[in-house]
Amino acid sequence: MDFKPYSVSKIQVYNSCPRSFKYKYIDKLPEPPRACFVKGRNIHKVLETYPQAEHLEIVEKFLKSDIGKQYSDYITESKKCMKEVKVALTEDLKQTSFFAKDAWFRGIIDLMFVKDQTLHLCDYKTGKVKDLQSQDFTQLIYYAVYFFSTYKYVKNINLSFIYVEHDVENCLELSAESCKTYISKLKQNIELIENDTEFLPKKSWKCNYCSFKNLCEEAKC
Repeated sequence: MDFKPYSVSKIQVYNSCPRSFKYKYIDKLPEPPRACFVKGRNIHKVLETYPQAEHLEIVEKFLKSDIGKQYSDYITESKKCMKEVKVALTEDLKQTSFFAKDAWFRGIIDLMFVKDQTLHLCDYKTGKVKDLQSQDFTQLIYYAVYFFSTYKYVKNINLSFIYVEHDVENCLELSAESCKTYISKLKQNIELIENDTEFLPKKSWKCNYCSFKNLCEEAKC
């Protein structure tokens, strides 16, 4: 089966539970809104279109924090950066437009800028903080693949997950060479999805927070 264009979230749903992927992307079942997701979207919106009213107090507090001060110029002055950058790749890792029919993988970067000759890709996080050792950088690494594949002069990219409510930032410096293994991993993840014919459930602690929990219980998965 072909589910392109792929995204980090789509791949993560499958890796978390193939059955949940089936409900969401094959059966296209509706998901009830969750307060944490609504809050996260609102905070992202404020940061991307600063200033806005809803959840503005959280963003204002972040901008006054030690980490927030480092990014305040980029958030408040759009000339120094690009916000909500949409990227898309074809299957042979060539640049294409976000809504193009040949888009194989695509994503949206919250904040992007160049500093000290290094490209910075940032993603805002709300909710529970992860320490650096347990932080999964796959999302931003896949976005970095786009820039390494499209712009050969880019040699190093700094990846940052910014926890706006906690004054915490997890960073990773990535080189074009080290990114090659992730290109293979991205293709392998997609092949797993396209070759799956059963989409079996994967039980874990995440089941308690799944929008489709009741369906699995009814089906006795």
